[in-house]
Amino acid sequence: MIWLGKLGIWFWMVVVLIGGVSGILYFFHAPLGQVACTQEAKQCSDGSYVGRTGPNCEFAACPTATSSQDDTGMFQGKMVIGPICPVEQVGHPCNPTPQMYAAHQVFVYSSDRLRLIRTLTPDAQGNYSTVLPADNYLVDVQHKGIEAIKGAPVTVTVVAGQTAQISIDIDTGIR
Repeated sequence: MIWLGKLGIWFWMVVVLIGGVSGILYFFHAPLGQVACTQEAKQCSDGSYVGRTGPNCEFAACPTATSSQDDTGMFQGKMVIGPICPVEQVGHPCNPTPQMYAAHQVFVYSSDRLRLIRTLTPDAQGNYSTVLPADNYLVDVQHKGIEAIKGAPVTVTVVAGQTAQISIDIDTGIR
């Protein structure tokens, strides 16, 4: 009988020890301060879109024109995502949702990719645009999963008073 009592004490000591170690491991490996923001977009006055960012999920700041209008050009593009359904039927198209486009932000970097210049969020039809100072830029898109991306990364030259255009095709791999 005394032996059974000692066995019970050892059992609970082992349970408490395992629970304590598990709690410590969870605490030190839990992602502290990480926040998942919704994939909404806000249209800025220059026609570009910005998404939510930061620990409070606030909209990113809209770009401000730091150059005179004579030194700037327009950068715009169209994103195509598909296929969305394994089988599409006539009269029942399977189109990407606005959230699908918003989840694939377009990043405009300096030509050496050392500085992020703009983050663009495509609208509900996959369009994105912004005004940029005349220069060379590297444009890339947020890569997700097994998707195959055509059209990015790519170097784009923005010429003052002109519009530079690119198309980005995202193949979802759904067949």
